[in-house]
Amino acid sequence: MPKNAIFLQAQIKKMKKLLTLFLFTLSLCGYAQAGKNDVLTYTTTYYSFKIEDVSDQNKLNECTEAVKQINSVTEAKVKYKPELKIAELIVVVTEKNKSSEGEEGFSPLDIKKTILRFGLNPAGFIIQNEQTK
Repeated sequence: MPKNAIFLQAQIKKMKKLLTLFLFTLSLCGYAQAGKNDVLTYTTTYYSFKIEDVSDQNKLNECTEAVKQINSVTEAKVKYKPELKIAELIVVVTEKNKSSEGEEGFSPLDIKKTILRFGLNPAGFIIQNEQTK
């Protein structure tokens, strides 16, 4: 067998080993990337809605119970000051972080619509986010 043929066979074996090592490394990198997407993170958001001209505390309580039924709402409570006719509706929302743009999440408009449905007057709201795992 000529020297060139032996040399060529040795080079082919080295290339096969390098290709195998490269493919193995590539598959490990792909697996590591897939693992990062499996970790779910949640965001807890606190909403504080100011409600003015409150004349009926029963409507306020019914509204609070209706807000608790909204998807992703984990807690809702109300602070009412009858002498000033104002109330503060505090809503806690915990939802999974979106993994794609097509996913629909919670909207504070749902709470505002619920407040209006009970004949109450929302005057504004404040948002505070907190990211958790």
